[in-house]
Amino acid sequence: MTTFAPELYIHPHSRARLEQYLAKPTHGLILGGAKGVGLTTIAQHLASVLSPEQPYSLVGPIEGKDITIEQVRALYADTHSVEQKRKIVIIDDAHTMSMPAQNAFLKLLEEPPKNVHFILVAHEPAQLLPTIHSRTELIDIRPLPKTEMQQYISSLTSDATTQAQLAFLASGSPAYATELINNPELFDSAGVLIRDARQFIQGDTYTRLVVASVYAQQRDKAIAFVNMLGQLL
Repeated sequence: MTTFAPELYIHPHSRARLEQYLAKPTHGLILGGAKGVGLTTIAQHLASVLSPEQPYSLVGPIEGKDITIEQVRALYADTHSVEQKRKIVIIDDAHTMSMPAQNAFLKLLEEPPKNVHFILVAHEPAQLLPTIHSRTELIDIRPLPKTEMQQYISSLTSDATTQAQLAFLASGSPAYATELINNPELFDSAGVLIRDARQFIQGDTYTRLVVASVYAQQRDKAIAFVNMLGQLL
């Protein structure tokens, strides 16, 4: 059997699970994993293997909000056609579905349309209803092992300092490493976060108060800062 998407860097265990799924695809699949491991890219490759001649449909949050019940209801008409060709629907950031949207989607899973496969991309699968889990298969996309991650980073840059920074920041997440290398502003911001976290860990009480005040006003920045502290520690 041909290895699934050999051009993609995927944890060996996760790749094996994906190949098992392709050998006998179910109508519902959840791809779970941390941000940056490449869930959406993997979902797109799965869609291209399952239905190489048919473009997949993509549903996701609009302007950073939840996926609405109206978006899910629109899938009924999209998937209940008389067409017999296989159809793939990717639901990106599926964990952001509102509760009404999840209940509406559950009805699709209870009576799955013929030749339709749903691939849910979820960074927080636990936010999906247990009844959705019971009607789907969950594949956890693990972070890359250190050796494979280093190989991938080496393909992005030959600069040793940048490689070391990417290895620390991306921590086994190839998609995030790619985003960092392609977005200098994001890369610089991550570097500032590392610097501030180190100052907080190594500094005296006054230094810690000063650093903490920078991140105390915005929830997202505070969460990123706490996560960086944990990573450094």
